[in-house]
Amino acid sequence: MKKNILFSFLISLLLLDAFSQGNFGSVGTSWHYTYYSQLFQSENPLVIQSTDTVTIGGRLCNKIVMQSGFACPDPMFNYVYESNDSVYIYVPSINTFSVLYHFNASVGDSIHISYDAWGNTCYFTMVIDSIGTVNINGNTRKLLSWHWPQIWSGTYPMEMFGPVVEGLGDVNFLFPQVAVCDPQPYGMRCFEDSVVGLYQSGFAADCDTVIYVSTKELVTNTFSFSPNPVHNQLVLKLPTGLETSELSICNLTGKVLFNQSSFTRDNAKIDVSILPRGVYLLHVRQQDSQIVKKMVKM
Repeated sequence: MKKNILFSFLISLLLLDAFSQGNFGSVGTSWHYTYYSQLFQSENPLVIQSTDTVTIGGRLCNKIVMQSGFACPDPMFNYVYESNDSVYIYVPSINTFSVLYHFNASVGDSIHISYDAWGNTCYFTMVIDSIGTVNINGNTRKLLSWHWPQIWSGTYPMEMFGPVVEGLGDVNFLFPQVAVCDPQPYGMRCFEDSVVGLYQSGFAADCDTVIYVSTKELVTNTFSFSPNPVHNQLVLKLPTGLETSELSICNLTGKVLFNQSSFTRDNAKIDVSILPRGVYLLHVRQQDSQIVKKMVKM
């Protein structure tokens, strides 16, 4: 009788452990982002996919491979596993795992992340600002907003922007990025796995084509703004011919947070103090041309 009770108890523990292990980035999962080069003023799609499982240090990990595009640093693959609502990433330079996402975090919690950038171990901290939920193809998922308080050590300053969606990862980009690198990825276009199916965020018309094509792009690319990052007021620098343009500010899920149908050089100032910390996109539209630039709100 005692043996049967002990056996049942052990089976219960094994089942509980199995249910506590999620499977973030299971084989076949794909993420579609955009990467932007400030130097070349170009935008292109970036595709990441989970292709295989690999055992590292006794942990069954999903191998996440960059299929196309460029991120900075440029890891062609990473290894991740999920346990107890946290996602861990393998750091080859120190041969251990670091937490990457903690979906059960509370507001004010600090997430301490390690990452391998070109063979160098970099350490940085992210702070949780708010917690909510979001509907992803009929699935309710946790939504965490976080920011980088510029706390870091190691060879390079690393950063992430968010928001973070449970099961999907950081909407800005899946993995940490060197803060001063070019090009930079941003904006999740699409996500697909066996649970959610194909999710299109609305950030772009589709998953893989170049987002913005314009015959006037070379003329209007002189549009700029400062400061960036910004705390309170954004000052636009407008070239001739853009005074009657439409300007909007969107978050990385495509939601429009600010819109102004026309502006001039005299009133080209925007109060962004009420925006939460994070990454936003400034869209300037005029007839058949469009300019999109990334803004960081601190």
